[in-house]
Amino acid sequence: MYGAQTVNGLARDLTLRYGRGHTRRALYKYLQFYRAYSENERTTIAPVCALGGATS
Repeated sequence: MYGAQTVNGLARDLTLRYGRGHTRRALYKYLQFYRAYSENERTTIAPVCALGGATS
């Protein structure tokens, strides 16, 4: 898998810094969640911003 060493290193570094729960598998789950919901976020926020309901 492309970038496997990078992901393993990131998981190790996050675990050392923040404690348990930052496994390689968890990082891929975070990525999967982001990909599933990031498009929804963009299509929801844009109309709200246009109405003045949010600022960013």
